[in-house]
Amino acid sequence: MLQITQPATIFNKQKIYSTGNGVENKTMTGVEVKTGKEVVILFSQPTSETLKGEERTQLIKIITACKLKEEDIVLVNTAFAKNTSLAWLRKNFPVKTLIVFGEIAVSKNLSFKKHIAYSIDGIKMVKSEPLTKLLTSGADKKALWEELRVIFEIQ
Repeated sequence: MLQITQPATIFNKQKIYSTGNGVENKTMTGVEVKTGKEVVILFSQPTSETLKGEERTQLIKIITACKLKEEDIVLVNTAFAKNTSLAWLRKNFPVKTLIVFGEIAVSKNLSFKKHIAYSIDGIKMVKSEPLTKLLTSGADKKALWEELRVIFEIQ
């Protein structure tokens, strides 16, 4: 894993209840969270806040393979939740693991390559192709899986 240090049943407008960072009773468009979740998944679906169909099924398969449950993660649709950055995520959620699907910038100062596991100030992160591309690309699925195994310490 590359170490770097630097100085959201999916997507209806949901109430955000108390998190470890004190976010309470706020509505954030494009975000679904339950208290204390440390895994954040970012993706962009501009046509709908709700992830549907094959993309949703693909995401659920990935979540299950990582031994997580759908209710264990924060899902953020960056098409609706604007300006999502590492700083924003840290401020609003107790994030420890970040999975990014697609070309979503999470830092103005750092650029991340796909299919490489990073650790950024204590946050484990991997970036991959958009969910739609993973549906048709076995090579991209395999590359993502290898990095998810590192991040989640799966044998």
